[in-house]
Amino acid sequence: MQWLSLMAMAFGVVLAHTDGESSRVHQFDPHRYEQYERNVQCPAIWRDAEGDTVVDININYVDIQTSASPKETLVLVHGWPGMWSTWARQIAYFENDYRLIATNIRGFYKSTHPGDVHTGGAYADFVSDLICMMDHAGIESAVLVGHDWGSQLCFEAARQRPDRFKAVIGLVVPYLPVGRQYVPTRYLARLAPRLAYQAFFNEFTEQATGELD
Repeated sequence: MQWLSLMAMAFGVVLAHTDGESSRVHQFDPHRYEQYERNVQCPAIWRDAEGDTVVDININYVDIQTSASPKETLVLVHGWPGMWSTWARQIAYFENDYRLIATNIRGFYKSTHPGDVHTGGAYADFVSDLICMMDHAGIESAVLVGHDWGSQLCFEAARQRPDRFKAVIGLVVPYLPVGRQYVPTRYLARLAPRLAYQAFFNEFTEQATGELD
């Protein structure tokens, strides 16, 4: 029941439009949290035609701990597109009672990527980054909170490392069990046209990168 209540609060904060809450969010200044910014070098696999090579990448995150005795540690995982400050509402709401670890997923903001985005973005890679970040922050276990695509990453992290994650909160994207057969995104886009951008980014990566730049 404790985590059901936490989930309800997380949803409530995202959707809240009360004057008090809106005021706190409008006053959110990401520069105020620069003192909590951390970086850690994590091993990553660079996969190419010649084989797998282990390289170091930088994982950037914000470690907010204003309470001397936080109730729990929440690891906040953003979606696409996004970065740690996507969690402005949740940070404003929870920072006085919880330790908050807001990560920047590999390839986003100041977190780097091992190389080819097509070969360095398996769920196991992202989960490894989360564990590396938690080890660096000295966190043995935590509650995962994901938004959008980050929710699916959180679900997968809990499946792979149940020893490190005690609960998961997923926003927007529901829990999806592991499928028996891989379905390419371009086929899913036919059923859900709003996913077409994912197929475009996957199949025309250089063109998509140029447009974003």
